[in-house]
Amino acid sequence: MTVAPEAAPASRPRRRLLGAIASLGLVTVGGVAWVQRHPQAPRLVSAVRKPSGGYAIVALSGDGQLDWSFDLPHRGHSVLPSPDGRLLAAFPRRPGRTIWLLDTATGALVRRLSTDTHSQMNGHGVFDAKGRRLYVTQTRHGAVTTGEIAVYSVDSGRRLGRFASGGLDPHQCVWCGDELVIAHGGYIEYPARNQPKQLDPARPPNLAWVDAGAGRVRRIDQLTDPKLSIRHLAADARGVFAGFQHDDGAGAQAALLGYASPTLALKPLDASRDTWAAFNGYVGSVALDVAGGTVIATSPRGGVLGLWGRESLDFYGLQRMADVCGAAAGPQGWVATTGFGVVADAQARSVRTDYAFDNHLAMIGA
Repeated sequence: MTVAPEAAPASRPRRRLLGAIASLGLVTVGGVAWVQRHPQAPRLVSAVRKPSGGYAIVALSGDGQLDWSFDLPHRGHSVLPSPDGRLLAAFPRRPGRTIWLLDTATGALVRRLSTDTHSQMNGHGVFDAKGRRLYVTQTRHGAVTTGEIAVYSVDSGRRLGRFASGGLDPHQCVWCGDELVIAHGGYIEYPARNQPKQLDPARPPNLAWVDAGAGRVRRIDQLTDPKLSIRHLAADARGVFAGFQHDDGAGAQAALLGYASPTLALKPLDASRDTWAAFNGYVGSVALDVAGGTVIATSPRGGVLGLWGRESLDFYGLQRMADVCGAAAGPQGWVATTGFGVVADAQARSVRTDYAFDNHLAMIGA
């Protein structure tokens, strides 16, 4: 049963266009022409910080208007549409304990999914192919801190079970074919937050390939540099692109994007040292633009967006964009969002909104 959202939008204000773009009469994402050609144009959805300082999930229509807003009690992280496009799973920023399932048409709350007091949600998950189950990355605290995948029923909200994720600090997970691929950051976090998180040398970061039906780890990929925490993923049926974080920041000049497939172990992609230094030690989001044949990796710390070829794996170039992090792809290519409220697309068009966008971005209705 659908219930009313916790907070409905008070108005539908038009976004303020950046001066140079406004003078051309363009409104993105995709521009006015996109809206005219596609009456059911995809909408952008993201966790945001509102001008009031509160947090919300917002959906923006193709002409730059606020479509709906759902208030959050604290900061959100990622958003994930269900396979049929009717539901949106809104994940909390770790160490959250509640996922909100929203109606994509209205933003109304459908139900909440909650974890127990011994576990924290780590900000990501995936639906199964039918959209009936949600697989969620979690950290379980106890005598030994462990990573787990918790499985929730979308219909009832109940937790159906859990299994070991194959590493410490599971973050983003994706499907590659019928395998669940999980990025493990390798950090120990303390529930009381009274100590800084730190990499565990006994359980280094890895990319785990898991048979989700059996709850069995099939393969573990590790990098030679133990300081490369594996964080964010994008995948298709043939392979997975993984974004990394390095504790040494720009000084490390380590490759921060890798590729793996069901038959190939994870390996870093090629780019110059100066390119990797520009990312300042962190990839905040990874996306696949199928239409453009490109892979997008963003860094809010470096203020850059990098592009690679999906087939060739060659580096295409960098774009400077202050505090860019969210990235998604739709019919007309990639779209990115920033902590300063800017939405920009592959056609170099942009719009400024009233919101500070959080790390991740999704499209609904695409």
